[in-house]
Amino acid sequence: MGIRTNEREWVGGSSTLARIRGGAFKYVCLSTALFGIVTLFVLLAYVAIDAVELREADPAWFAIVGATLVFPIALFGWRVRGTPAADVAKTSVGGVLLAAGLGCFLTVAFTVVTPYVWAAYVLLAVAPTVAAARYGDRFERLDGSGPLVMATVALGVIVATALLGPITAILGLAKPWILYLLTATVPVAGALLWWARTRDDHAAGVAAALTVAATVGLGLLVEVGALESAGAPIAFLLGFVGPATVVLADGYRRGPAARIGLLAIPIILGGAVAAVVASLLLGVPMPNPWLRPEFFQQGPSRTPEKAGLYPPIVGSIFMLIVMIVAVFPLGVGAAIYLEEYATDNWLTRLIRINLTNLAGVPSVVYGLLGLAIIARHFGFGRGTVITAGLTVGLLVLPIVIISTQEAIRSVPNSVRQASYGMGASRWQTTREVVLPEAFPGILTGTILALGRAIGETAPLIMIGAATSVSSAPDSLFGTVTAMPLQIFSWRSYFDPDFRYGVVAAGVITLLVILLGMNAAAIILRNRLEKR
Repeated sequence: MGIRTNEREWVGGSSTLARIRGGAFKYVCLSTALFGIVTLFVLLAYVAIDAVELREADPAWFAIVGATLVFPIALFGWRVRGTPAADVAKTSVGGVLLAAGLGCFLTVAFTVVTPYVWAAYVLLAVAPTVAAARYGDRFERLDGSGPLVMATVALGVIVATALLGPITAILGLAKPWILYLLTATVPVAGALLWWARTRDDHAAGVAAALTVAATVGLGLLVEVGALESAGAPIAFLLGFVGPATVVLADGYRRGPAARIGLLAIPIILGGAVAAVVASLLLGVPMPNPWLRPEFFQQGPSRTPEKAGLYPPIVGSIFMLIVMIVAVFPLGVGAAIYLEEYATDNWLTRLIRINLTNLAGVPSVVYGLLGLAIIARHFGFGRGTVITAGLTVGLLVLPIVIISTQEAIRSVPNSVRQASYGMGASRWQTTREVVLPEAFPGILTGTILALGRAIGETAPLIMIGAATSVSSAPDSLFGTVTAMPLQIFSWRSYFDPDFRYGVVAAGVITLLVILLGMNAAAIILRNRLEKR
């Protein structure tokens, strides 16, 4: 039976003086936390007002937005509060937004990786690796599929890189949309069908069929000349359909009472459309926000109305891709070795101590390291995508290793001993028991570290990244800039519209991306922990 400790005992019930001290300490802590939260909220509200130009909005427009958007959302929130529908509403809205973000991420990524290069690596590296992971245990001479998988990955990447020219020349005979269909859409549809079979989820099966049909439809539009290229729509489709289907289907399966939460998405979208339509019909002028679609499609300009954030957004996403490819496998692999394989000797302890110290090194030092080693010694060039990605990746690598170590360390040893008792090897135990249990923590730590990397400025300045470029990079060795650098550049412009309106729009964009990554970490962690 647990011992209950009430509030009076916590603040000190032995004497009046102790109780007063405890109470004062509690309220000082509460006041400090509230001060920080309120200050941040006021700052965000001030920036948001500048970005949306709410000061110049007509009062009638506020009334329309309140009646069509705010009131229905508030009424819906009051209706579902404290019920399972509230959780479904939050998860579905967040999941759909994250799916849209993933679709945009893949759209930008596929502008660099051509369909021929993509297909070459899928056929020579990814497909053999999946086959080795699926059927590797059937080879009796191999101790599990782990070594086979790692050997297949390394060999496949080497072969694909060495033979990239001839292979892409052969693949160039095929239509790009057909390559996307065979090497991207079909695997995604297969994953959705697998999900549908394991969870008895008919929605995932329908989504798989629609994904294939939509890809073929986009390809036919290209063939008849109605669409110039189908690459970007297919990439967005692949990133959006899977996560959105999984989130929405999970909410639907939770029963009729929780299913009401799925109405949150149509209420929000319908309210926004109704606000625009009502404003146009009534002739009420709407605010002219700096956050508009053109802001995300245009490059920097001397005119505030024509200024956009497209090149920095693409540059930040490219850096993110480089960091994910370079940091995640290296950081997780190092943490697995340190926690599961390394013996407790002076060298291991020295490595662990230095990892902790490296996590606290100022970011400008990593900028100098990237300039000296990555840009100059390896010849990757100053201010390029790969130099920026690897430099900022070095910055967050200790954080990824430490967070992964903590996640692995949190798995009870009794679980490992039970696996060993069943005859499993160390690698089988690590792969089948430890990593699945630690995966939520690993994913959370990695996403939060990448979120910090996107907001870094000092290392990029040290490696010579441009504060403003007119076009987005189209290769790993293209000139890159990032959102913080562009915002910093706009701040120095003389025009007040730059220093208030455009800068505010850039800050809101950066914050939305960072908060989205944090929300993704929270949602994924909660979903994986529930399993």
